[in-house]
Amino acid sequence: MTHKIVEVLVPFPCRIISISAGQNVKTEINRHIPDTILIRTEEDESESLQLLKKLHEDKPHIPIIMLHPKPDYRFAVSAIKHGAYHFLCVPHDFQELPAIIHGLARLIIKNSVSGVGEYSEELNRIIGESPCCRRLKKEIVTAAATEIPVLILGETGTGKELVAQALHDLSPRNRNAFIPINCASIPNDLLETELFGCRRGAFTGAVDRPGFFEKSHGGTLFLDEIGDLPLPSQAKLLRALETKTVTPLGSTDIIPANPRFISATNETLEKKLKDNQFRTDLLFRINTIVIHIPPLRKRKEDIPLLADYFLQKMANPYRDKKISINALEKLYTHHWPGNIRELGNTVERAAVSCDGPVIRPHHISFFNL
Repeated sequence: MTHKIVEVLVPFPCRIISISAGQNVKTEINRHIPDTILIRTEEDESESLQLLKKLHEDKPHIPIIMLHPKPDYRFAVSAIKHGAYHFLCVPHDFQELPAIIHGLARLIIKNSVSGVGEYSEELNRIIGESPCCRRLKKEIVTAAATEIPVLILGETGTGKELVAQALHDLSPRNRNAFIPINCASIPNDLLETELFGCRRGAFTGAVDRPGFFEKSHGGTLFLDEIGDLPLPSQAKLLRALETKTVTPLGSTDIIPANPRFISATNETLEKKLKDNQFRTDLLFRINTIVIHIPPLRKRKEDIPLLADYFLQKMANPYRDKKISINALEKLYTHHWPGNIRELGNTVERAAVSCDGPVIRPHHISFFNL
């Protein structure tokens, strides 16, 4: 007699894992953490019901779908009583399976957004249940408990600021300020003033104002695109991190400033180091913990959850629209150079262009450079 347990992480495309009855099913389930389990019964119905009962008792939050080779009302009732989410006769009812899985995916994202489930509310803002996304969340939990500087590496649009915000929200400093700064968006001649503050008379029109370091004292300072920081500012940043003090421009006062320091870049800093555009000693200071955010093309299992999340963020009537499985397949085939930010724009554009309740492949368009 053979049972088959199938893990379905997302509607389509999905990652499927087959487990035979001869393996330690419970161990495999704990290792893969599936979102849905399918049990196919071949001969012994009693063994199938016993397996269903054990899995439901051990993982009551995971929906289990029973696949039976013949119509059997008595067995279907028993399966539901033992905890089955749904019962299907295969192959006759197999065409219903995609719609059921799609409905389960929407339930998963609803629970994720509302903060229900394995992770805290802070981590549930990072949408995704793929293995690499789960690893990312575990790394965030580990790093958040420390005071050690963190360097976040990830392509544009992967959500580096979202990860930094989660690190702050899960840390003991979460009652104090979280200040995000994009180094590329501030002119070089103003950057030091913004970071370290200034005093009246330091330059024409200058007034007393604290810098971001001082404002984030006791909280978290996040410098995005730190590779764009000019060399003079890098030297002052290194001193501020080592002494936990700053000296505002136009002053000799030494002011305590002890934020948790998090930085990010969308590129490796190796080339800038070789070109002497980034200080080696600063890199050693900021990369004690390194968190890599995977690009969307490496976590495509999360596309249905992310797409549904972006729809739910929209105003009515767009938020009630559904994405067809064929449309999801089209989203899956794209390379996503703009990552999650690009996916959000694509879903919103598709929802606006769709007149009916269901988004289909022809509603989806990509912006190709």
